[in-house]
Amino acid sequence: MKKLWMLLISLTTLIILFGCDSSNDHVPLILYDHTDPYILEFRDHILQNSSDDIIIDVYDAQRSQLIQNEIIGELLLEEPSLMVINPVDRLGVYTIIDEAKKQEVPLIFINREPLETDMNRWDQLYYIGARA
Repeated sequence: MKKLWMLLISLTTLIILFGCDSSNDHVPLILYDHTDPYILEFRDHILQNSSDDIIIDVYDAQRSQLIQNEIIGELLLEEPSLMVINPVDRLGVYTIIDEAKKQEVPLIFINREPLETDMNRWDQLYYIGARA
């Protein structure tokens, strides 16, 4: 639980830092599955500890990489200041990274760490998580 708390503090800090300079105060939080108890707890901590100046919009990918990609594609059209993503499949994030990079939208990945090669694709990618 202590590690989870530290992760949430870090995530909240990053959201606040990125959110301060943007006129867009909505931050999408795209989760792989709303029915996962751990992810629900993660979501609740993020929502409870986020800044009052930022609105966290939560999306459920329903354990589908296809649905998650569609959600992210639609959200990128809205030009968010950043996106927080709990990937369905850590091996499939390269397409998400490429699209976000084109739009210059920083990404924070939580819980599932993308491959190191994917994380090195751009300097506006972050991962917050604990060792398995």
